[in-house]
Amino acid sequence: MTYKEIRDAFYAKYSLRCKITGIAEQKIDDKVIALRISEAIQDLSSRVPAVKSSQLLALPANSNQIQTEGIGEKIISVGILNNGNTQTIYLERVNEAEILSSGNEYINSAPRKYAFIKGEGSSGTFYFDCFALTAFQIKVEFYKDGELFSPTAPLNDIFDGVNFTGSPGLPGKFIPLIISYLMGMIFPEYLNEYEMNLLKLKQGVFSSSNFDYNFGF
Repeated sequence: MTYKEIRDAFYAKYSLRCKITGIAEQKIDDKVIALRISEAIQDLSSRVPAVKSSQLLALPANSNQIQTEGIGEKIISVGILNNGNTQTIYLERVNEAEILSSGNEYINSAPRKYAFIKGEGSSGTFYFDCFALTAFQIKVEFYKDGELFSPTAPLNDIFDGVNFTGSPGLPGKFIPLIISYLMGMIFPEYLNEYEMNLLKLKQGVFSSSNFDYNFGF
């Protein structure tokens, strides 16, 4: 679901609530909506795995490590892209001690295991269990922390200003929570609904499938 669809779904729910309760509907600035959407995504990301992302990393030949930026501890999978990047061979995650003791001892055709050590800020280092004979493309899938929209910035990577382009990449089950969070700007009882539904979501079985259907906007 796109950012624009989330905003429009909020407006539809807000308008209906105003009609039912007899409250005059107010126009809410798009920058405020963008800020609140980003706050909701940040909160969800910190409390449950939510925003799925991926990065391609280059592992040079005769090397057993890659330094990275922007990848946190919530790693889903790490794999080697093979056969013209059409096949992914997934690696086993092990602890730091096992990698550092084995990775300096031998050369092999390709890594089979890895460890990730978090650095300062958003930095980190991937260590592999061998020095590969050739260079490899490494695909990392992970849950990233939400970025906070800045209402004073002329442009923002997430929202392209306040044009609401793109999608947060969230599974569909998270979208009603964001809308409840937005409704909480005006009707505080919706924040209780947000917390209750988030608790139910955390207790349920997490599915990584995304709701990518576009309603035509």
